[in-house]
Amino acid sequence: MLIPTLILVSIVVGVLRGGSLRHFADLPLRWIPLIVASFALQLLLFTPFRRQPLISVAVEPLYIVSMLMAIVWVARNWHIPGMPLIALGLLMNTVAIVANGGHMPVSAASAAYAGKIGNFAAGADVSNNSQLADASQVHLWVLTDIIPLPSWFPLANVFSIGDVLLVIGIMFLCYQTVRHTPPATQPVGV
Repeated sequence: MLIPTLILVSIVVGVLRGGSLRHFADLPLRWIPLIVASFALQLLLFTPFRRQPLISVAVEPLYIVSMLMAIVWVARNWHIPGMPLIALGLLMNTVAIVANGGHMPVSAASAAYAGKIGNFAAGADVSNNSQLADASQVHLWVLTDIIPLPSWFPLANVFSIGDVLLVIGIMFLCYQTVRHTPPATQPVGV
């Protein structure tokens, strides 16, 4: 929940600095159905209010497919401010997930520190897209969920470097979009 909150803050700051939400309508996004399908697939795999996915077969490959769909969408929208950071964060997360069998590894200590260890059912090492793992079992450790916020921090969780880049890129995209001033129209004959 911290990520949506930060994105909302960037939008509010943009509005307070004279921007308008109407500018989102002018955002020249391409292939919107692809990113909607990617998010929809992830929601079916990692339903926020259920321990078990709505789609329970081939979860890991489908998750990777959804990430690849998002990467293609970002590539098609490279011209939008913030997309290079979003692409880098998304690519880092996808590489970590693929290298670790379709889940994002997190250490039990980090999950406990962030107050998220309860998300893992008794004896289970997988919760949504996260998997408890020792550093010795993890491939490309630096790309995995290694940045825990303490449990006393509002909306604490464990994040990857890719998550941080994604959020900064999305916040930049939202802020720049809200603050965008359309170019003045040129008078005819000038």
